[in-house]
Amino acid sequence: MPSSLQDALIYGSIVYWFSGYVPLAANYFVYLLLLLLCAFTCNVMFSVFSAKVRDRPAALAAMSVSVVVLILFSGFTVQPDVIPPYYIWIYWINLFAWIFRAVVVNEYRSPPFDTVVDSDGSTQGEAIMMRFGFTLNGEAFDYVWVW
Repeated sequence: MPSSLQDALIYGSIVYWFSGYVPLAANYFVYLLLLLLCAFTCNVMFSVFSAKVRDRPAALAAMSVSVVVLILFSGFTVQPDVIPPYYIWIYWINLFAWIFRAVVVNEYRSPPFDTVVDSDGSTQGEAIMMRFGFTLNGEAFDYVWVW
């Protein structure tokens, strides 16, 4: 069994259930798949850094800076709707932003958040995503963004 798969299963199981995510099997397995995808893509990204930069301290510095930028523009630290227009491209090419967005949509598009809360017919999950800037053209992200 690959260590990335093992790490995703153990870490994902602990974090998913202890964080109080929606207790549905489908959402849980989508979360595990997203975590595994993140582990594999991070592995590839860091392999590229180590292959392109010959000097170990320079590679570590470049990886550190890139991880800080990726976390900053992932939508977790800075909400997507307040990222300046001249930096929004970083959000759209960001590996962590795509994974985080998929986790948010996986959570808030699930049945426990289907209660209609506004007169315009928006659900509780849509209202939460709108509040935290997970929108495109004024509409909350749909479940298609997970895939």
